[in-house]
Amino acid sequence: MDDATPGNMDKLEAFGENLLNTALARVSKSTGMYVTVDAEPDDGGEPPKNEKALKDFAKILYNERRDRIMRKRQDAPQA
Repeated sequence: MDDATPGNMDKLEAFGENLLNTALARVSKSTGMYVTVDAEPDDGGEPPKNEKALKDFAKILYNERRDRIMRKRQDAPQA
């Protein structure tokens, strides 16, 4: 059953915002446990957040799609 009441939607939005602001973690292959990703020197010592990782991933997808479209245009026969 779907309970899309305004209260539940507000809770979902708050949960998503909290998740975006959480430190990025990955699963360790050796232990199977979540491990926080270490900070990069240019980030001021703060571990990266999920929000930054999501933006980086979106940029990769965008660039790949743009490149595919450009290749498709170059390969199309000229009319």
